[in-house]
Amino acid sequence: MNPYPSVRFVCLILAFTLVSHFSMSQKIGLGEKIPSFEVIDLKTDEVKKVESDSEKIILIDFWATWCGPCIAGMPHLESLQKTFSSELLVLAVSDESPERIKKFMVNRPFGFSFVSDKEKNLQKYFPHRIIPHTVLIDKYGEVIAITSPDQITEKTIRDLLDGEKPIMPLKQEQVGFDPSHDFFEVAEDMDQYFVIQKEFEGVPTFSKVPNQGTFANRRITAHNFSIEGLYRLAFQKSSMRLEYLIDKELVAYKPGNLYSVDVIVSKGSESYLYEYFAKGLTEWFEIKGKLEKRTTEVIVLYSKGQANLTESKDYSSYSGRSGTFQSEGASLNDLVEYLEDFDILGLPVVNETNLNGTYFFDLNFEPENPQSLIDALNGLGLAIKKESREIDVLVLYKD
Repeated sequence: MNPYPSVRFVCLILAFTLVSHFSMSQKIGLGEKIPSFEVIDLKTDEVKKVESDSEKIILIDFWATWCGPCIAGMPHLESLQKTFSSELLVLAVSDESPERIKKFMVNRPFGFSFVSDKEKNLQKYFPHRIIPHTVLIDKYGEVIAITSPDQITEKTIRDLLDGEKPIMPLKQEQVGFDPSHDFFEVAEDMDQYFVIQKEFEGVPTFSKVPNQGTFANRRITAHNFSIEGLYRLAFQKSSMRLEYLIDKELVAYKPGNLYSVDVIVSKGSESYLYEYFAKGLTEWFEIKGKLEKRTTEVIVLYSKGQANLTESKDYSSYSGRSGTFQSEGASLNDLVEYLEDFDILGLPVVNETNLNGTYFFDLNFEPENPQSLIDALNGLGLAIKKESREIDVLVLYKD
């Protein structure tokens, strides 16, 4: 599971469509009951009513086709559905289009029900910003847990069937939080500065580097990162370029093991920002990080003769998630960074296109269907191949 889809900026980011015949404006919390609701099964296009007190446990899992951790957890949900085929109803809820979900179902068929929450009706009952987001409802319609899917085990379901109420971690978020808010409350005249504190409760994992104002390009804030995530951010390396000389659990992403960091360098020292960030981490933590050369298997992106790309005069940032890469003016290095940071290909990615300009991009593919990415790249006159190369690797170690 990779909670940091980009080292530059972390976005916050049944076969069914929901049909509601009652008001869903009220948020439902633990111990409260959910009313019955209707869904459209995209497999059959039939309307089905889900009775909240039908003696069947309901597991609602909010997800998206671009969410890697969501998809990684689906085999677990499928196992639960198979084990409790007559006692449990697993509903995977997405606000994406039914057409997109149907494509996913063809490429990755799972043995539970998918729901398209295009109108966000269930989301009004169970508001959230971070997925996966899982709600467990007992056979009488009472909300038993609002948590993550990995917290719901076979024992959890068996306990519920036996009339016991299991205790699980509550997934809490500041749903209406403002990412532009300065959680560190730093004075505008602050010069060089470095601080680490424990996680901000209820705040998602995200980082930002302001590009305007007093701290433009000389400040980076990282909220609720693991030690591994902080080192990756400071050294600007993806999860594909990590080597552990320590127990991974020491730097794992989990509650109680998260930190928030604020880094500022003096005006005129902007190029020193990430170096100062990395230096501060190695001085603060017992666990250290350093870059070393390694020869390893990589994916090479190359040009198939004449590239089919439209040049852009202006360089701009890109927007990307698992399945889309868009920009009004990005480089091929940006595309490579995206493919690697979002773990699209499962290996480090190296740019050997020899294309040095900036280009318009509107790349769309189905992440669960590898051929769709190959076809999309081919449409741009690009291709990929697996080879060995010497690359920089971030090594985590102790002295």
